[in-house]
Amino acid sequence: MLLYFTLSYLLSIPGVLVYFLFVRKGSTPVRRRQFLYFVLAMSLSLPAIFLNFFSASPATQALQTLLEPSKAAAYQEEIELCYDKAVHEEDFCQCEELAQTSLILYKEYYPYEAAIDYKFYMQTAYATVAFLIFVWLAFRCAFLVGLIRRSKKELKWIDGKPYYILYDDDNEILAASFRLWHRYIVWKPALNQLSEEAQQAILYHEIAHIENRDTWQQIGIAFLQIFWFLNPVYYTVKKELHLLNEYLADAFAATKTGNERAYAALLIHLKEQQQFGLLQLFGTHPFKSRILQLARPTTKNRRLSFPALVVLVAMFWVGCSTTPVLTQQSRTFHEYELVHQEHLKTGKTYFCKTCLYKQAGEECE
Repeated sequence: MLLYFTLSYLLSIPGVLVYFLFVRKGSTPVRRRQFLYFVLAMSLSLPAIFLNFFSASPATQALQTLLEPSKAAAYQEEIELCYDKAVHEEDFCQCEELAQTSLILYKEYYPYEAAIDYKFYMQTAYATVAFLIFVWLAFRCAFLVGLIRRSKKELKWIDGKPYYILYDDDNEILAASFRLWHRYIVWKPALNQLSEEAQQAILYHEIAHIENRDTWQQIGIAFLQIFWFLNPVYYTVKKELHLLNEYLADAFAATKTGNERAYAALLIHLKEQQQFGLLQLFGTHPFKSRILQLARPTTKNRRLSFPALVVLVAMFWVGCSTTPVLTQQSRTFHEYELVHQEHLKTGKTYFCKTCLYKQAGEECE
């Protein structure tokens, strides 16, 4: 599991770099969002493929031998000496015939020793943070369910689709929207003081969030944080997707009202009064960027085949070059744990690797 998430972290880096270099400028919000979905999908699916088809290769071990020939030679000499002792020891191992290649030595290595000492605490800390993120996600979903139950509801048909208008005076939300089993729009009576055109603009902005299924996207992104909270790329993608959601909702509302300038003025008015929506729970609203986006001319939905191909090539290069090394390091550390535990029990410094794996209930690779 650790290898999987480490690889997903590494693969997400070239995806986001390609996004900012080739996609962010000159592409529409729709294409940009699709490309980020593609990056996330590849970052989460390719590690399983690499781990299935790649392992610590002989080439990696040969490379290590070339880099440290004196150390490798000294280690081999020590193996031979210990092997001569082991074959003459009674009950050294349970193998019918001890092979020299099965012999493994215990040599204290401080980084591994520290990792073993603090492994439990690191795992506990990681699990605690992940659990707290899950609880916070559950709390936010429960908040939406509670909002539905305690609010006064009014069913409205808009453009041929049913929407439940929720009136709740107990919170500071003026206008917001979300989609669970029905389409819901949170609406405070204070908004009725605005002009009819302004009310329609706010309404269509929230409808756009619903029809774009932004609620499910945000729940999915929040769930991903449980596993990716150590990945800096996650927070960049999360912020970018949130911004794109606002761009798309603003564009839809401006198109429906037919007056982009009036809609931009409405955004500024709401900003001055700090009238944020329910999505404030998921981040701050980039008003300046949204207004600038409204003023930009419409760009064409250009194809993203080339950037997608670049991402795939980069991810395959990263995966093919790092997976063997990571799996080798993971296996080396696991074997060190086994010999470390046996050394603490017996005080010996050389062991049969095959028997150690059998004692641990595993198969020696």
